[in-house]
Amino acid sequence: MANEVKNLREKLGISQSDLADALGVSGQVVVSRWERSERTIGEPLRRFFAWLNTLPKGEAKEIIEALRGQKDE
Repeated sequence: MANEVKNLREKLGISQSDLADALGVSGQVVVSRWERSERTIGEPLRRFFAWLNTLPKGEAKEIIEALRGQKDE
């Protein structure tokens, strides 16, 4: 799963901080730990990452951007 998180983030061209912000987790450190398999990812989030990885880059990026935008509202 660690590779899926990093591959998704790199595919979308976003930082660890951007992904953390979109998901509402407590900062870049959490994403970094996921990517190094130092922290477990819950099953719902694992499924979300797996699903995002199946989408074309543009669609997946739109979803992440929408999630980030919801935090600003």
